[in-house]
Amino acid sequence: TGVSLGINSNANTASDGIAIGNLAANTGQGYSAIAIGTLAGRIQQGNTSIAIGIYAGRQQMGANAIAIGHSAGEFNTHGAKDGSISIGAGAGREAGANAIMIGRAAGGTTSGENSIGIGTEAGSGTIAANSIVINATGPSGINNNLTDSFSVRPVRSNVTTEAMFYNTTTGEITYDVLSNYTGNINAGNLTTTGLITGDGGGLSN
Repeated sequence: TGVSLGINSNANTASDGIAIGNLAANTGQGYSAIAIGTLAGRIQQGNTSIAIGIYAGRQQMGANAIAIGHSAGEFNTHGAKDGSISIGAGAGREAGANAIMIGRAAGGTTSGENSIGIGTEAGSGTIAANSIVINATGPSGINNNLTDSFSVRPVRSNVTTEAMFYNTTTGEITYDVLSNYTGNINAGNLTTTGLITGDGGGLSN
């Protein structure tokens, strides 16, 4: 049996759904879904999804998705997709499948599938699929349009004898003393958008 509390809220009593708040889960709530807050999960909330907060998961929320916070996962046309997690006001408003957005307005407009955004306005405009954005600079934000990329801000400038390396097989980031290597670092740089680039093809040890 379902639980329905609030004006025009509608938990399907055959689906074990929960709807609490004005117009919460008003139309097409999936089985075992939870919608708490005004307009939370209002239209076509997916099976076993959770929407908590005003407008959270408001339209077409995917199955097994989680949206917590004002307008989290709520985008007007395509809400949080299957398996996505959006936590924070305005986070993951159109989150791709299996995307994880944590922080106010993280992945705010569009975030691709399997993407990760952490921090206030991390990818507030967009985060490409299979990408990671970490922002600790506040509302200045970072946007990321490159698939399979990693963007972070801030990065402190420092003169050092050590360098960072990335293993494309294991995905591990490591560091070592530059004196152990010979050759040149080709096109390595940190862009103004916080994107780390460069191939390091000239190095050997």
